[in-house]
Amino acid sequence: MLNKYTDNEIMNNESDVLKMELQKVGIIIEDIWDLVNTSIPYPEAIPILINALKKELSDKKIIEGVIRSLAVKEARGLCNKVLIKEFYRIPKENINLLWAIGNTMAVVVCQEDVDDIIEIIKKKEYGASRQMFVYALRRVNAEKAEDLLIDLLDDTDVVAHVIGVLGKMKSQKAKSKITELLSDKNSFVRKQAAKALKKIG
Repeated sequence: MLNKYTDNEIMNNESDVLKMELQKVGIIIEDIWDLVNTSIPYPEAIPILINALKKELSDKKIIEGVIRSLAVKEARGLCNKVLIKEFYRIPKENINLLWAIGNTMAVVVCQEDVDDIIEIIKKKEYGASRQMFVYALRRVNAEKAEDLLIDLLDDTDVVAHVIGVLGKMKSQKAKSKITELLSDKNSFVRKQAAKALKKIG
C-alpha cells in the first residue's frame, strides 16, 4: 500500500508538531535549527526533544536538528539512552546522522554510558561515524576501554580520536604504538601523536 503522504508532507507535519509542542512551553521557533544555533539555554525544550526522538521521526533534517539541539549541558544524563537507541535505528549509510549522535554524546556523556559507547566503537562497520563516540570517552573514566583503544590505533577511521583519548588517559601501554604514529602519512595523526606523547611523558 502506498504512503498517502509525500516526503514534504511528512516533514511539514513533523516540524509543525514539534513547533507546537515547543510553543506550549514558551519557545517560539521557525525551524528546529533555531535551537541548534542559539546561545540561549532552553531547558524546557529538553523533554520535548527527547520525546520527539522516541517517536522515531522520518525526516533526516529534523532528526539531525533534534539530535544537535540536545548537545547542551541541560540534556546531560537525560537523553543518553534515547540517543544510543537512535544510533542503532538509523541505517549505517547515514554517516552524518550517526556522527551527529556521537557529537551530542560527547557533550552529554555520563559514566554509566561507557559500556554502550564501547560496544559502538567496537563495530568497525560503522566507520567514521564512531569518531565522536571515541572522543566522548575523554570525559569519563574509560580505563576499561584502554586495550580496545590501543587495538583501534590501526583503524584509520578513528585513529586520531583514539590517540587523543589515550593521551588524556596517559596510557603507558599505548606509548610505543603512538610513537610509531609520529611517522604516519596523515599530518593530523602525527600532530595528535606528538600531543599525546607529551601528556603520557
